[in-house]
Amino acid sequence: PYQDILAGSFTVADFTIKKELLTSEKMGKLTLNAGVNNLLDKQYEFVKGYSMPGRSFYMGLRYDF
Repeated sequence: PYQDILAGSFTVADFTIKKELLTSEKMGKLTLNAGVNNLLDKQYEFVKGYSMPGRSFYMGLRYDF
């Protein structure tokens, strides 16, 4: 099984941004976050024949009280 493991090197870049939309001692905090995984859409494998995911986007809200 060890012959299927790739030994090459690669770099994958991700990007994340967060912005506090609301901060209140009584109401809590609301934060918007968004990002991109695999920003440059790098094609790579940890194990031969099993490609890792390409570029993907996400967005979310977080509420802390």
